[in-house]
Amino acid sequence: MSFIIEQLLSNAHMDVWSFDATDGRRMGQSFTMPYTSSVSQIQLYMRRTDNGWTEDYRLMLKTGVPGPGGSTHAIVNFNSSTISTTLSWVTFEFTPVELTEGNTYHWLLRQMNNAGDDIINTPILQLYFQVGGSVYAGGDMYVRTNSGGSWTIRSDWDHRFTVGIGRQIENPTPSDIDTSIGLAPLLQWEIGGVGLQENDSFSVYLKAGDSDFGEDDLLQSGIEDLDLQIISGLSYNTLYYWQVQIDTADDALPDSDVWSFTTLVFAYPVVSVDGSSNPTGINNMVTLKRVVVAANDGVFYET
Repeated sequence: MSFIIEQLLSNAHMDVWSFDATDGRRMGQSFTMPYTSSVSQIQLYMRRTDNGWTEDYRLMLKTGVPGPGGSTHAIVNFNSSTISTTLSWVTFEFTPVELTEGNTYHWLLRQMNNAGDDIINTPILQLYFQVGGSVYAGGDMYVRTNSGGSWTIRSDWDHRFTVGIGRQIENPTPSDIDTSIGLAPLLQWEIGGVGLQENDSFSVYLKAGDSDFGEDDLLQSGIEDLDLQIISGLSYNTLYYWQVQIDTADDALPDSDVWSFTTLVFAYPVVSVDGSSNPTGINNMVTLKRVVVAANDGVFYET
């Protein structure tokens, strides 16, 4: 998994926010996507207090900034008992959703239950944030301490969090269902998201007629770049299917879609004739006069 929005701050500058069981308590942080891609997880730097109390919580990924709300893209429900009492990164995974470049989104953590009077104001979760400093990725920290209360917005405070972005193999060359492709094409592709990573390795499969790839259809494995030159072996006027598959174990980078292209049609020479069906010599290699004999350093032919 790769992370494009990383709030990796020094512990020396961290403070703690105790998230208690008060009904309606919420906190979150906005961020701006630097490019369009799918997001599949959020990590928060946090711990559970060891006082024995647990509560149900919900983490949401939403459009816009906390307060007025906005569309909800993902929801993860959890109980605080699943969180370690040791300060660490906690990963919340969800079905990948596509977020758009330049748009503002936010993650929002809220307490779900109407806690009993005996545990209200009792710290349950503790999230860590930086006090002061520059705003990260245009984001603001938001806190609401009770149901119906007002939001506190702090542009100079930043939670310690990461937003996980999925990657995808895309933008093939030749483009999908392209035609009139030569017999020695350069196959190319791109990695959407954060792009090619150091340990990425690919295999390319190609097959004529259908995409039921087998071992015999492997062109090459262990490819560490984003292209593969085909030298020979293709036929004219043939539909080929191909796919780029990831060699390394990376759940955030699935195999590519299956793409196709059709090679160019070979134009066989056609004998051109005149109005009397006589060959004209254009676009052909027709002998118009019959050789009779070759002798004495001369060639004699029919006139």
